[in-house]
Amino acid sequence: MKSKSLLQDVKGYKEEITMLCNQLQSLKEEFLVKQREKDEVIKESKIMHEEVVRRLMETQIKLTKAEEIKEHPEIQNHDNYLHEEIKSWKEKYDVLVEKTGPFMDQLDKFQAEKDILLYENAASQVELGKLSEKYAMLLGHQNNKQKIHHVRKLKEENCSLKMEVLKLKSVIAKFQKESSSQSKRLIDDLSTSVLRQPLKEVNS
Repeated sequence: MKSKSLLQDVKGYKEEITMLCNQLQSLKEEFLVKQREKDEVIKESKIMHEEVVRRLMETQIKLTKAEEIKEHPEIQNHDNYLHEEIKSWKEKYDVLVEKTGPFMDQLDKFQAEKDILLYENAASQVELGKLSEKYAMLLGHQNNKQKIHHVRKLKEENCSLKMEVLKLKSVIAKFQKESSSQSKRLIDDLSTSVLRQPLKEVNS
């Protein structure tokens, strides 16, 4: 009777691990999507950075020329405008760096969580294999004392495996929550507040 119950436990844990493997596959696909999003953000950030640098250089050149003829009132006004323009572009660049940094950190965390999940799942698969082998050994024993000993050990293994399954579920839940909220928020925030800002033309 105990052997039948343990066999059912093994079957149940095996089904749960199969389900977790499917969830892992979904997470891998989600990671690939976020990797593509990251590449797109990096590409847009590079374009934005190059534009900021170019505009700063142009503005600096105009500012230098303005310094040479500063005594004229109209040039003084233009000088002030150029200073404000430089300040504005520097602020945009600082925002770009500030927004992109946390996004990169989140992707690194995403990869680390995925690696942990893969490791934990592999460990659970190994434990399941050991559990199945011990159950097969139990069926082959004739000595009652040996059977009792193996039943006790099998229960301990079942308990350990159950804890591993719960741990996997917890990691998956935490991983999905963080990746779906924080990463999406960072991407949306970066896109709306920095990368889509219209460029302000500098008057010659």
